[in-house]
Amino acid sequence: MVKIEWNQKAKDDLIGIIDYISDDNPAAAQNLKNDIDKLVMLLQQFPQMGRLGRVDSTRELVVNDHFVLIYSLVSPSNIAILRVLSSYQSWPN
Repeated sequence: MVKIEWNQKAKDDLIGIIDYISDDNPAAAQNLKNDIDKLVMLLQQFPQMGRLGRVDSTRELVVNDHFVLIYSLVSPSNIAILRVLSSYQSWPN
């Protein structure tokens, strides 16, 4: 099975997004976290399921209409989660 590693920026992104949403709607924040967790688990089985990224050597996995998970296939057995971004954010900068 493929190992998933979250870099610090991706962790910070996720915490910030969940905190922001939970201020108004804790249930929606938990649902988003669950959706992301499920997709990351699927990545372990299907590492290339996301579309080719806009940045070289990355892939983008659409979480829903509002969020995208940016990741890289570091090796055949390792995936690095690089960012969790709102679809409204500019990527790449």
